Formats: sequence, C-alpha cells, structure tokens
Amino acid sequence: GQFYSLFALFNNLDERGFINNLRGAAEPNVRYHSDVYHKQAEHLRDTINDEALLKEAMAKLDAKHPEVMIMREMDVPRKTFVLSRGAYDQPTTPVQPSLPDFLGLTPSAAPITRLTLARWLTAPDHPLTARVLVNRIWQEFFGTGIVESTENFGLQSSWPSHPELLDWLAVDLMQNNWDIKRLIKQITLSKTYQQSLQIKESQFKRDPDNTWLSRGPRQRLSAEMIRDHALSIADLLEEQVGGPSVRPYQPEGLWEEIEKRGTYVQDHGPSLYRRSLYTFIRKTVPHPSNILFDMPSRELCTVKRSRTTSPMQALALLNSVTFNETAKMLAVRMVQSAPDLDKQIAHGFRLATSRHPNESELGILMAGYQRRLREFTDNPELATKLLQQGEATIPVEIKPVRLAAMMTVASVIFNMDEVIFK
Repeated sequence: GQFYSLFALFNNLDERGFINNLRGAAEPNVRYHSDVYHKQAEHLRDTINDEALLKEAMAKLDAKHPEVMIMREMDVPRKTFVLSRGAYDQPTTPVQPSLPDFLGLTPSAAPITRLTLARWLTAPDHPLTARVLVNRIWQEFFGTGIVESTENFGLQSSWPSHPELLDWLAVDLMQNNWDIKRLIKQITLSKTYQQSLQIKESQFKRDPDNTWLSRGPRQRLSAEMIRDHALSIADLLEEQVGGPSVRPYQPEGLWEEIEKRGTYVQDHGPSLYRRSLYTFIRKTVPHPSNILFDMPSRELCTVKRSRTTSPMQALALLNSVTFNETAKMLAVRMVQSAPDLDKQIAHGFRLATSRHPNESELGILMAGYQRRLREFTDNPELATKLLQQGEATIPVEIKPVRLAAMMTVASVIFNMDEVIFK
C-alpha cells in the first residue's frame, strides 16, 4: 500500500507539461530558476549603466540558458488504486499520496506534493539519501562502496565496512549544501585514496578485496571514460557542455541491420569528439565499443556495472576508428614536442600515464618505432592508408612515414593497462 501511496505522488503529473526557461517561468506559482543566472544578471545590472548595452548583455546571457520541460501538477488529481496482483485493469482500494512512514519523518502538512517529497528526501535527519549518494560516489573511486551492495540499502544489503566513515561523509555532505565537487575533492585528496598500489603478499592474503582499504584503488575505467580519456590525451576532446546528442563513428550498416527504423547519419567536425555522455543511443543499437567495455543497455537502471576482460577489448583499442584517430593525433603531439625521438616518445608516454617511462619501456617503444619506420619507408602506401583513419587532419610538414610509425607507438601506449586503469 505504501508503494501505491508514493506512486500517487507522480500519478498527479500532467503529461502535457510546458516549456520553461531556466531564467524563471512565466507560469503563475511555478518558477524553475537558475541561481547562477540571477547572480550574473544582478552583476550586469550593477556594472552596466547604459540601458542599450545592458539590454544587449542580458540578451547574450539569456541565450546561454537553455529551455527545459517541466511537468505541472494536475488541477484535479488522478485517482490511484491498489492493483490486485499488480494488474493495471484490476483496481481495488483507493489510496492518497503519502510517504513511507516506516522511515519516520513523514510530514504532516497537506497536501503532499513532489516538493514535499524532495524536501523529505533531503531533510537533515533523513537516514538514507545522503548515505546512498556518498556510497555511490565512493564506489566510483574505489570500485566498491562502503556498503558493498550499492544497489541495495534494504534488509538484504551488505553491512558497511566502515559505518562511522559512511555516517560522517553523509552528514558532512548535507552540512555543506550537498556540494558533490567538495565531496569528490575530499575523497581524492585523502591519504586513503592516494595510497600506493604496491602490496605485500601478506597484506594481500589478509585483505584480498581491499575491503579494509590497505592500498590504493585499481579498477578499469568505464566504457565512456576510456573513449573520453583517449580523446583528451590526443587533444581532440570537445568540452562543450549541453546541447543535442551526437552521432560519432559507428560500423557501417550496423544501425540499418538491427534498428530497422531510419538511418544512422554520422556527424562531422567537433561533434565527433564530444564526450560520450552526448552519444546518441537507442537501446537496440548501443555503441559497439562501449558494449565491449561493459556499458549496460539502458533498459534498466544499473547502479553497479560488471567489469570483464576479453581479447575483444584489446582489438577495439587497436583497430576501431576512434582509437586509431586518437593514436594519430597523439603521434602529432609527440612528433611536435621535441626534436629527439626518445623525448618525443617519453612525452606521449607521460601524457597517457602521468609518469616518465623507465629505460626498458622506452627501449621497447623506440625499437618498435624503428621497425615500423623501416616498414613504412619500404611501403609508403601503407603509411598513407593508416593515416586516413578518422577525419582529424594532420600537419603537412610532418612526413607521413614518420608520423605513421609514431602512430603505432601511440597505439601501443593506449593499450597499456596504466592508460585504461586507474
């Protein structure tokens, strides 16, 4: 019954909704505004005295704040019933909007709306919201949450490994205005996170899963992060925030073979290099490279991703258009960074791994470069074909055979565990 009472809160939404600007709605009694906008607007009013200039500046500010869809409450609430065995066509007892009373803190004021629910979820004495949020962010950095069952804080959840730490982080988050960036800074600057990955055999036997945080975390980046990290190293990542979804490289014919609706029209220019957050996805045709690196389908909300290791992942890093293009542009950065070969390779290595290569690593990469350089010198058409991967253009002053040889070195660097693991 409590589930249906909670469902009744959302059953009162008017699907028609309305378009609302972040500056503030014209609709009476409804205002969805941006504090950032109001601060910027106030600054403009205080600093610009000329009315025409102020109007022009306000127009530019307004253009930066997008419109969003807001659902309004229905004038006459829709009736909600307990459904017999969950069947939509078998309503039984009517229920009213309410909140779960087994957690306490149920507000007594009527009526109970979505705003009531939001205030209840973020109330200082609410026992769950901040803990769940902190636990999920902790999982992003350590691979496992303080409560291992990140997706389950119910009766069958795991007991927290460090309950007092979880409580302290949750309270601290609430007391600091739910500042997520501050929480992330706290975690990453902590001595616990910055521990070395080196571990003795005796320590591993006592703490194989790093439950007691005896060493720094080591886990593979998520599928989206791997692509974005490669684009960033190659200085290709387009960091624009917001905007429509984009269609990056995808195997030809894949969409038409599986989706059967419409066609996949690849984007060009900066849209190819936007963060993976903006990649256009349909549940039937997720991006194949992301699937290889365990991105789940979007049919269900997934709190905890699986992490697998397979040869197909290495093949994707070596052969897909995206990673060949990032290797090509990293090679450009390497060649342009210094006149000496060893310094060029060391520069690319450090860009990707945040450390200098040791003598053995540098020797292997230099030997690989020389071997490929001889091969491309004998067969320059192979170098030309390799450099055609992706749409990013290369400087004309760099010799193709030299750049292609360095591209193979960059590709090897991209395939190192240190690059796709943190």
